Amino acid sequence: MFKKIAVMIVTLSMLAVGSCFAAMVGNVPDSEASLGGITLGNKMSYVRSIYGEPTEQHRTKTVLNENGVAYRYGQGFFILENLYNYSIEEIVTTANNGISTPRGVTVGIPKATVDALYGEGYLWNGVYRYLTDQGKRIEIQYVPDAKGITIVKAIRISYPA
Repeated sequence: MFKKIAVMIVTLSMLAVGSCFAAMVGNVPDSEASLGGITLGNKMSYVRSIYGEPTEQHRTKTVLNENGVAYRYGQGFFILENLYNYSIEEIVTTANNGISTPRGVTVGIPKATVDALYGEGYLWNGVYRYLTDQGKRIEIQYVPDAKGITIVKAIRISYPA
C-alpha cells in the first residue's frame, strides 16, 4: 500500500513539474525574439555595426538588478545591454519607425495581424505576452486607433525574469 502511494505521489509530482515547464515556453519560433535585426544575446559591437552610435545612453540596472547600459537609437528604439556579460538583454520599440520582428510585427499594425502570426498570447499586467519555443518573451502593448481598431503601441523583447 505504501509503495502504491509513493508511486502515485512521484507520478503526480512529475506531472506538476512537467506542466510548469510547459508553461514557460510557447509556440512562437525563437527567431521572432528579434527587433530590427537585433537578437537577444548579441553584442553592442554588432548593434553599432548596423545602426552606428546611439543617440543617447545612460547607466541603469537590468531586471535582475545587474549593471547595464540603456541605449536609444532615434525615435522609439531602445536596447538594454547587460554589463555582466556585455550582451543585449532587452529590445524595445515604441514608434512606427520601421523596426519590426522577422515576421513583420511592428508598431501600428492591427492586433488581429499579430494574433494570426503568433496566436492570441495572454494578457499580463496590461500587455499581451507571447512566448517563444525557447521561453523568450515578446510583450506587446495595444491601443485603439482613431477608427477603434486595436493596434500595436509598443513591442518589448526580453528573457524571462
